[in-house]
Amino acid sequence: MAISNFIPEVWSAAILETLRSKLVFGSLCNRDYEGDIAEAGDTVHITGITDITVKTYDRTAEIDIEAASDKDAGTLNIDQSDYFAFYVGDLDAVQAKGNLTGTFTNSAAYGMAKKVDTYIAGLMDKAISKETAKINVKTPADAYTAVVAAGQALDEADVPDEGRWIAVSPAFYAMLLKDPLFVSGTESGHSTLLNGVVGSVNGMTVVKSNNVPADAAKKTQSIIAGNNMATTFAQQISKVEAMRMEKRFADMVRGLDLYAGKVVRPECLAKVTLTIDPNAA
Repeated sequence: MAISNFIPEVWSAAILETLRSKLVFGSLCNRDYEGDIAEAGDTVHITGITDITVKTYDRTAEIDIEAASDKDAGTLNIDQSDYFAFYVGDLDAVQAKGNLTGTFTNSAAYGMAKKVDTYIAGLMDKAISKETAKINVKTPADAYTAVVAAGQALDEADVPDEGRWIAVSPAFYAMLLKDPLFVSGTESGHSTLLNGVVGSVNGMTVVKSNNVPADAAKKTQSIIAGNNMATTFAQQISKVEAMRMEKRFADMVRGLDLYAGKVVRPECLAKVTLTIDPNAA
């Protein structure tokens, strides 16, 4: 990469696009309020709506017309900031085969995605005041039972069927794959899908992530189910800079990632705590 050919906007867009393609929990959020984030400490205003009242019709009386209005659903304070910084030596750039720019872009995006996903998963986990169930998963049938329990919790909370998802660990997903109900019912005919999506079950899109909440001391982990309306998330690669290094024959690139999330409708989330038997069939 020649420093003279460096275009910050192009790099920023490329890194953000790659980052978004790697996010799992980030894809399970409402991102309508992302907007332009310039600095840490910026505030994003979240707008909600007032519910429309359904009334009994009387054909002998005039109908009552109410004004549709929005409401302030709170603010999202951009209080998370991460950075990346690396350099490419002149000799390395000359001798390397392939696209170093793309290689390092993917590496930076992957590292940020893992940190952001862990952050969002933690927000969701803490927002759920009461777990739906605790299940000791010894068989594939137990795994499917956990999924059904999570779906039932969403049903009882009147969470819309459209857009439901369930986030699981690779170990739990491996158990599901052994259950004929999941294999026969899943709509996934793909080997690789975007943002961790690996199929569907019980009306929910299944996403797989290593960042699902877990307690190593208690040897437990969680599956989280929900709808994108539950959590608002905003992110922006706000600054990407390139410069010549003073004491090396090299170009340096650094960037700043700003983001924040907030669970605005915790009733649209459900959690099942699992203990997965390592000797499970």
